[in-house]
Amino acid sequence: MTRTETNAARAWRRSLDLTLTDLAKLTGYSPEAVWLFESGHNSKGKPHSSAVWRRWKLACLAVMFLRHYNIETVDNWNWSTGK
Repeated sequence: MTRTETNAARAWRRSLDLTLTDLAKLTGYSPEAVWLFESGHNSKGKPHSSAVWRRWKLACLAVMFLRHYNIETVDNWNWSTGK
């Protein structure tokens, strides 16, 4: 993960008109964690590992999926029907 990628992550969130809190609610991360991802370091001041960064990107991809299919929350999603 590079500084450019963290800047892209912030720009992506803003392009969806999401606040840190909005994205936190949709991903299950805290607003502080979202801020740390966009800052490029963890709570210890170290860069995120590639595995952690990958999980973050997957969570953001899920948000794109939710928005594309107009799903308001995963709480209403049904495992058997996929809706």
